[in-house]
Amino acid sequence: ILIFANTIAMAKVCAKKHNYEVDDSQELVAYGMCNFVSAFFRCFPSAVAPPRSMVASNMNAKSTLNGAFAALLMILVIMAMSVLFEPLPKAALSSIIVAALKGLFIQMGDCRKYWRINRIDFVIWFFTIVSVVFLDIDFGLGIGVIVSLITVVFQTQFARGYRLGRITKDGAIVEYKRYSETIEDTGVKVFRFQANLFFANAEIFRNTLYKCTINPRKLLKFLKKQERKGGLKEKKMSTDLTGVTVTGDRKASQVSINSNGKDTFINTASTANLTKSDNPVFSISDENLSRPSNYSGNGNYQGMPRQMSTASSISQLGYEEDPETGDELVTPEKIRIMRKTHHIIIDCSNINYLDASGANVLGHISSEYNHVQVKVFLAGCSVDMIKTMTQASVFDRIPKENLFLTVYDAIAVAKTQSIRPLPPVVEDFDDEEAAEDSYITNIQ
Repeated sequence: ILIFANTIAMAKVCAKKHNYEVDDSQELVAYGMCNFVSAFFRCFPSAVAPPRSMVASNMNAKSTLNGAFAALLMILVIMAMSVLFEPLPKAALSSIIVAALKGLFIQMGDCRKYWRINRIDFVIWFFTIVSVVFLDIDFGLGIGVIVSLITVVFQTQFARGYRLGRITKDGAIVEYKRYSETIEDTGVKVFRFQANLFFANAEIFRNTLYKCTINPRKLLKFLKKQERKGGLKEKKMSTDLTGVTVTGDRKASQVSINSNGKDTFINTASTANLTKSDNPVFSISDENLSRPSNYSGNGNYQGMPRQMSTASSISQLGYEEDPETGDELVTPEKIRIMRKTHHIIIDCSNINYLDASGANVLGHISSEYNHVQVKVFLAGCSVDMIKTMTQASVFDRIPKENLFLTVYDAIAVAKTQSIRPLPPVVEDFDDEEAAEDSYITNIQ
């Protein structure tokens, strides 16, 4: 493996220098043919000689005939000239080895570069070179591969998730509060996860989402406590859309996405004279994906309200202990702040891979938010992600009309919808929702 990797690397250097292409498969077949016969005679495997290859490249050698002269010289050294090296002291012979390994010793200085660029790369480099020097090259390469796989697992545990906001000047969507002059839409929280979503980080995704937006489990707990204290009386909340009317014919522009010979799409119906009391209908069929025609391209929608709010988070109120139960104190102010958020938009544009565990987590997240009357929208889903969610029956929990082509489309629809009133009695999670398809519940 090491010989072939070095050979391909040298071949690519020469190919770039002399402007030609290298076929990796052809090189591998050639190496197999060279080593097939020599393997029966206890010969060393054929390997590239970087110094001799560079000399031949600089001399514009065009064929392998130059190898015949090198082979002839090696035969003379082995058969006739080896006796000339016999009286040399070991120090002279060791100097030849040291000179040949000069480049390897120089690479020890790369440790500082890897430490500055990426400390994970430094850890891989350190374990590999130490294992090669003190154990053997075979063990060193194996340990390097194992350490690389371990670091990949660790990196999934540190995936970042954050809220998104708009820049007031041009409406570009960026990380909220990291950039100056960023604001959020009233009642809408947009969340982005910068990693693939699979079994190793599915729970991390959910915890990060709840931490950055609102925690439906915590809100449900607060609501149940408020019910037990004396009934839950919720005033009608303003959504900053009073008197706002969106006019104009909104015709859907459509983009087809083909998956397995079948078109998957989001279709936005025409919503002329849309008011705050109207709920725009968005449907998914098997034709194409679309976005509203009033999208202006800079994150703005013609006729849409520009009112924004940076609603304070529940975490900003601090933790207060209930003297009766010892749990967190439930106040109407905390519930009011958490109930201001009526839509959670998950930006899936950075999620390139989704497995069954990740798909199930998305479905359960939607179910948990639905208990507290908060809608979940998914934006920027790839075709492969939509296919996985379909096969995992995610759309049984997340309505297909909650799937949008871009974050801008999802925000435009979320802003036209108001806070959904709570039912007279807020229901707890049932056994199936609490189990979340856990195998434990299937043990008889």
